[in-house]
Amino acid sequence: NALMLAQACPTVTLVHRGKKMRARREFIEQLHTNHCITVFPESRVLSILGGDRVAAVAIERAGAIQPFQMAVQGVLVRVGFQPNTGIFQSQLEMDEQGYVIVGSQHETSVGNVFAIGDVANPLAPTISGAVGAGATAAKVIARRLGR
Repeated sequence: NALMLAQACPTVTLVHRGKKMRARREFIEQLHTNHCITVFPESRVLSILGGDRVAAVAIERAGAIQPFQMAVQGVLVRVGFQPNTGIFQSQLEMDEQGYVIVGSQHETSVGNVFAIGDVANPLAPTISGAVGAGATAAKVIARRLGR
C-alpha cells in the first residue's frame, strides 16, 4: 500500500513494528529505493492527533527517549500480509507467492474446498473483497447442498 500511495502522494511514512519486514522481497526493495517513502522500523503509532481532521501522529521508536509527533494529512492503518497457507501446500494448488489458486466461484483445486480473503486474493487483499468472495462461495455451497 505504501508503494501505491507513493504514486499519488508527495511523501509516505511507513511505521513498522518489527526490525525486519516480512513482505515479498521485490516490495521491500522498491520501498528502499523510492525517495517518497520513509520507513521507521521498530516503531509504532501511539496516537492519531487532530480535531475534525487528522493533523499529526505520535510515533514511538525503539531506543528513543520519548515519542515524537509528525504532521500528516492522512493515515492508512494496514496490517502487513503474506498468505498463511503453508499448512495446505501439499494439498491445494498455489501460485509462486503461496496464494491459493481459485476459480471464479472461489473453489480450489480440490472439489468442494473454497478459499477466500487474503490467502486467495493477492490483487485486492481487502475486507470488502473477502466479504464479497465469501458471499459468492456461500451461494455456491448452498446451491450444491440444495438449499
